[in-house]
Amino acid sequence: MAQDGSAIDINWLRERLRAIDRASPASPLCFCPPSAKNADFFRELCDAYRGAPPAERDMVRREAARCEGVVDALLAFLYGCIEEFRGSGDGSPLMTALAAASIRGDGPDFRDFYMALAELYTAFKEAGLDPVVHFNAMGGGVPADFHTFAVVRGR
Repeated sequence: MAQDGSAIDINWLRERLRAIDRASPASPLCFCPPSAKNADFFRELCDAYRGAPPAERDMVRREAARCEGVVDALLAFLYGCIEEFRGSGDGSPLMTALAAASIRGDGPDFRDFYMALAELYTAFKEAGLDPVVHFNAMGGGVPADFHTFAVVRGR
């Protein structure tokens, strides 16, 4: 993505996030799935994010947090990745969803985020993957102690 050797080009990121933000409604009442083009961008971003050093991950989270429409679209994208896993049995969309969760972080409404994380946690278990290990390894906007949250214990 970047020509300077970093995993993520800041100008490319800002341009894409702003375009998605302009096209995505920010609403606490619904999550609008991203267009196919924007979902492809989120997949590419999540792949780069997983391979990026901590400073670049921090930059991605800061840039995404500035765009409410992106924050909501990431939540819808996360749910779409879970549905993709459940439809195929392939666990790779779960890693993409976890990166999207890390980028999104608590966002404007942490309750929706925690419900989505609980669904993702359950999907990891369904896939035979240890969610605690993967959630802790991802870090960023994903709470390291999420397995202790009531929303997970209730599942």
